[in-house]
Amino acid sequence: MPPDAGTRLREVLRLAGSPDDEYRFTALDVHGLLINPEAPVEAAVKTHCDEYESAVTDPEAVTRLLTALNCTEIAVVDKVREEWTTSDGQIAIAFDEVAGLGAFIEFEFKGEADSIEAATNRLDEFISGLGAGLGDRVNAGYPHLVLGRTTAT
Repeated sequence: MPPDAGTRLREVLRLAGSPDDEYRFTALDVHGLLINPEAPVEAAVKTHCDEYESAVTDPEAVTRLLTALNCTEIAVVDKVREEWTTSDGQIAIAFDEVAGLGAFIEFEFKGEADSIEAATNRLDEFISGLGAGLGDRVNAGYPHLVLGRTTAT
């Protein structure tokens, strides 16, 4: 998709990892509540996404494959992540330092839920129970932030 400011990122291909860790190739299909489909990108609230992921042994070959398929790199997210999981494995907590953007805490529901609303409620209850002073919720992925399509305020 062209990298113009009016394009919403709904489908993303991601190649992530490092030589010290395993590389992963992920296709993301972003879902969420669009307050108004005609509204600016900032009005789109991303609530969740489906992720289809596979280990990669040759990231350079995957990059060449994406180029051959006429995919265009539109954003690079350079981050360092420390991830923790609750003892029941239901919630992952990631502490991210993202180059050019700052520090973030990401909460992800990893368990089974009857609905997106139930999973979101479970996350909200967990976060409230921490009693920590967190900043405003950012309902956008790092690529949106890197591209300046939404803000982290």
